[in-house]
Amino acid sequence: MKVYRPSGVTAIAIYFMIIAGLGIIVGILGETYYITNYINSTYSDLIFGMSLPYVPSFSSESGIYFIYFAVINAINDLSSVIYLHLVVVVILFGSGLHLIGSAGLLRMKKWGYYLAIIIGILNIFTLFIIGIIIGILILVYLLRDVKYEFE
Repeated sequence: MKVYRPSGVTAIAIYFMIIAGLGIIVGILGETYYITNYINSTYSDLIFGMSLPYVPSFSSESGIYFIYFAVINAINDLSSVIYLHLVVVVILFGSGLHLIGSAGLLRMKKWGYYLAIIIGILNIFTLFIIGIIIGILILVYLLRDVKYEFE
């Protein structure tokens, strides 16, 4: 059965698919490159004792301070890796929302309409001006008479 779909809805669905694809690529690259290379290069040296990320200038009697500062620097570096991992998880979650929303829009389902509105609202709260503009345009388009086309 062929479903009538306005061209604006198709454009929004295609936009969602492009954003989802870019988000998945960024997420996969972020996980594989940053986290694995960073942990392998920094903490393998720390574990095997080849080098430490920070060497304070204390006397030879203060070995405990050397270990203390090395552990503190390792924790600080690890917290930045955890923050990066959180950012990647959020990007991948948003990509999943965009993919699901585009499928709902292409099938003209009511849940796809509501999900597209939620994504439009979330786009308004981004830091990028183009995301704010696109979010407002999505909301303006979807909240007009096109809302009666969804089943």
